[in-house]
Amino acid sequence: QGAHHCKFASQIFLTNTLITMPRTVAMALDESEWSEKTLQWYIDNLCKEDDMVLVLNARPFNAIPSGSMAFGAVASGVWDSLDKELTNASEALLKKFGHKLTEKSIKHRLLMIKGDARESIVDTVSEEKADLLIMGNRGLGAVKRAFVGSVSDYCVHHCHCPVIVVKH
Repeated sequence: QGAHHCKFASQIFLTNTLITMPRTVAMALDESEWSEKTLQWYIDNLCKEDDMVLVLNARPFNAIPSGSMAFGAVASGVWDSLDKELTNASEALLKKFGHKLTEKSIKHRLLMIKGDARESIVDTVSEEKADLLIMGNRGLGAVKRAFVGSVSDYCVHHCHCPVIVVKH
């Protein structure tokens, strides 16, 4: 009997043997309580020993609003300060999630990404060739979702890989 090779998702079946291939799991997390629950859901339900988890945290660009030169000079200092605060907050958040993954001996990388959360998450997932994206659902109301859109809705429709939205 020859081996029957069938590649299905991240698994290869060889006659009665299942070989699991390493996978890259991207996880978009923020400071919300839903992110804590999303990480725990992954650990409890989906985590595999050979997973590489990419923890993504998106922060807005440091963009100085247009205006007069005098306003721009003042705004520059304010925006630099805001950018530093956002960067520090993102680093602290990533370290917190990284610590939880380290405690569980889960391989991971921490990535702070800048820009619109929707586009930067989709772009990073593609660039990193992630096999899966996991994110929480923050539960926006219908009116807010209609005006600003949902990050999870955008990712579901634009990511090249499967997206799991963990509802709480």
